[in-house]
Amino acid sequence: MILMTMKEIDFSYTCSTCGQSHDGLASFAFSCPFYYSVLSEEDKQRSELSDDLCVVLDRDFFVRAILEIPINGLAKPFTWGIWVSQSRENFDYYFEHFREDLRGRDTFGFFSNRLPLYPDTLELKCRVLFESQSLRPKIHLEEAEHPLSLDFHQGITVERAKEIAEYFLHNSISG
Repeated sequence: MILMTMKEIDFSYTCSTCGQSHDGLASFAFSCPFYYSVLSEEDKQRSELSDDLCVVLDRDFFVRAILEIPINGLAKPFTWGIWVSQSRENFDYYFEHFREDLRGRDTFGFFSNRLPLYPDTLELKCRVLFESQSLRPKIHLEEAEHPLSLDFHQGITVERAKEIAEYFLHNSISG
């Protein structure tokens, strides 16, 4: 399931789908990792999900994080709220020290959501850059030929940001 929140970006446009004027671009967040979303109801009962952490069947561990994609020509990025895998050791450390200043700590993880409008994004390699005092970590995608990695490193056009926002505003998405 995807949750949507509006993010203030000094920009307004007329939606090509509904014809309405929108101020700012929407920011989108997944409410769970893909791997949790495909579990049976029985397995979901044996797993744990909160707003920031997920444990799937006591074997797979995920943290919620922020992926910022620069928008060329605008000061603020397009923001995705996504989930990233962590080793048990890194997950446990994050859980125990969540409210502390974790800046400077980074770990390896795999991207754990499928972003529509991109080829499959599951398992893209990334660094999880921890923040301070309960702020969600940020994601740094490793350089790759994948379009999402290219967008992360090179930025996207305002038109591409509008295309993504319009798609999510008018489609029900999961995963």
